[in-house]
Amino acid sequence: MNRPTEPCRMQVSALQQRLARKATSQPEHRFTKLYDLLTWEPLMAWAFDTLMANYGSHPTGLKWAQEQSTTIITQLRSQLKAGTYQHQVVRRASRPGKPRPPTLPTLIDQLVQLMVQAILEPIVVRDFCPGGHSARTARAAFQELIAQQKGSSWVIVGAIANCFDQIQHQTLLRLLRRRIRDARLLRLSGQLLRAGVMAEGGSIATLLANIYLHELDTWFQHEQRWWQQQGDARYIRTADSFVVTWSGTRSGATRLQAEVATFLQEQLGLELPADRVHIRPLARGFDLLGYRVRRCAGRRTSAQSLIIRPSPKSVMQLKVRIRALTGRETTRGGVEEKISAMNRLLQNWASSYPEVTSRSSFQAMGRYAFKRMAIWLRKKSRQRVRAVYRAYYRKSGAYRTWAAGGVALQLVANAPETDRRTGEPDAPKGARPVRRGAWGDVPTGNAPGAYSTLGYWAGTLREHA
Repeated sequence: MNRPTEPCRMQVSALQQRLARKATSQPEHRFTKLYDLLTWEPLMAWAFDTLMANYGSHPTGLKWAQEQSTTIITQLRSQLKAGTYQHQVVRRASRPGKPRPPTLPTLIDQLVQLMVQAILEPIVVRDFCPGGHSARTARAAFQELIAQQKGSSWVIVGAIANCFDQIQHQTLLRLLRRRIRDARLLRLSGQLLRAGVMAEGGSIATLLANIYLHELDTWFQHEQRWWQQQGDARYIRTADSFVVTWSGTRSGATRLQAEVATFLQEQLGLELPADRVHIRPLARGFDLLGYRVRRCAGRRTSAQSLIIRPSPKSVMQLKVRIRALTGRETTRGGVEEKISAMNRLLQNWASSYPEVTSRSSFQAMGRYAFKRMAIWLRKKSRQRVRAVYRAYYRKSGAYRTWAAGGVALQLVANAPETDRRTGEPDAPKGARPVRRGAWGDVPTGNAPGAYSTLGYWAGTLREHA
């Protein structure tokens, strides 16, 4: 049973590509004999390795599972072939977002969920409308939505209350039957729903919710509605949240909101409460997918442009992670390892915003990371401020930062180009942007327009070094 991970991953990827091609070329085709794939050896091995990687932060708690992988997979295959597999009832996690080492029944259930998702996803995703997206494709669609909103004046931001809990199982299974004709796989899907997998909020729950809310996407985009004659309405949805930009009047936006709420209630049995849907001018902005979008006027001209920045929630989450990384209890590690870990954290966050050109947001994160690293170095060395600066404050490229053992703290350098191109009111004239939001590509030397987010704050500290 022990198989190399990479060959199994390639075989599963090839299977998904075949399913996706057939789903795309034959939109009316209903797939059969999918249940047999659940006992396919490469798929089971891939699912087990993927699950172990997801719980990589608990290697001790999962040591028993890795040692007994062959036995676990063999028993699961026997249960699936005999039709005796029963999913355990899901209990809500007491600490959401913090995975714990699963018990044996939970581990087997998660293996089944992962395999079912791997089979369903390439089939149903091909039917999704451009407005409804999974987490992997929503950011690209979000950029397209923003690029088309130069004439919009209003924005409707809504979130469905308890969406995953309110989904009607029979309706969801009816929607699955449009593309799936395998009775055993549908029966297993119903068993997962009755066991409460939607309460977990995991990846398979998000996929099933997207299948269910695809009806809202179809209704909004494919039906001939009054708003197509009275204004320009653009729509995007991610999981249970959606945004509609509207170029008409405030009364039209109110009517549009009411029709969306009516469709959700009557057709899907979902509730859109008044306190979770808001109509506001685009100038006030809205948050989606970690972005803050608002309409602003330039300093030198009256022309208005859409400004995209990291949302306050995303910035706060990064600060919490930086603070946890530089806590007093983490001073046992080496300085080089700590700087490298900080660089990885900041680089991952910056790569999530490749098109963002907000100088103030990235500059603030650079200052905060620098300050937290200074506090950590003082706790680590138990020295005064001046001694810390003498030991670790070094020149790196065009600016000074914390460095040790040849590893330097890399700060954000995602500066906008010009007011004319980006619409950023405070864009420095002639500043060079960093390609695709890359973290390490800091302008260095005497290049024209070189700019560092360390800015004036780091410069004022040199006298203390």
